[in-house]
Amino acid sequence: MKYELNADKKGATAITKKYHQELLKKMDDVYLESERQDLAQLKKHLILELGKEDILDYDGTVLFDHTQYQSTHAKGSPETVNPYLWQTIKDNEIAGVVQLSDNYYLVTGVDVSMIGFIKTHNGWIVQDCGNYVESAKIALRLAEKAVNEDIKSNIKAIIISHSHVDHYAGIEAFLGEEKIPVIAPVNYEQSLIDDNLYAGVAMSRRLQYQGGFLVGHGEQGSVGCGLNSVAVMGKKLSFIMPDVLIEHDQTITIDGINVDFILSPNTETRAHMCTYYHEDEVLFLG
Repeated sequence: MKYELNADKKGATAITKKYHQELLKKMDDVYLESERQDLAQLKKHLILELGKEDILDYDGTVLFDHTQYQSTHAKGSPETVNPYLWQTIKDNEIAGVVQLSDNYYLVTGVDVSMIGFIKTHNGWIVQDCGNYVESAKIALRLAEKAVNEDIKSNIKAIIISHSHVDHYAGIEAFLGEEKIPVIAPVNYEQSLIDDNLYAGVAMSRRLQYQGGFLVGHGEQGSVGCGLNSVAVMGKKLSFIMPDVLIEHDQTITIDGINVDFILSPNTETRAHMCTYYHEDEVLFLG
């Protein structure tokens, strides 16, 4: 069968079928059991699931719909999708608020990356901001619903782990009239230039091919990007420069909460750091 490079949906080629069949035969049982345990643990800590009422803007516009992917995920593994990717995407169908500890909450399944909300003595820390303003607003709305508090009016700091767009571009959703400290790793500005100017076009094209964002959803189209399922592109991006740069490993107390800032440069990006929250014993790797 002759295949042409276009956006039309197609079945798997003979080479792809054979490759995926071999992967299925060699599927690591230890890996699968680990996946099942992680999924069970995640469900155990899920305190609020994303519902239809949470994906609409205030005027009724649909902002995000992760169910576009769910409808394609039948049992088994299709010939057109790598079975390890299929397992990952099935795991990512869980969307909502996860409570990792007494004061540490994560919103997952509404953006490429997760957004963290950490309760302080008198307010909240936001850990990473997501890719889009629209999905960040959904995350904020979900978190406020889960904890029954006004988080936005009481944000004490925003922490950005690194310079990839899915970790900073939703920041507008968390800004208000009062100035909020924005904390990022040293060399953040140069890292932004590296990722978005020097390598920006190449990375964007790679992502479009990797995630199949320009084709329809389904087993012969896009099943996600391998991270959290993302059903939207071209939404609003935002940006502000941080006003606090972490130049060396240190512990900072933010509204009564001790946070370790651990620099990990030249890993995922030139400027990168991890954060450890003492009271909740949670390490965020970004």
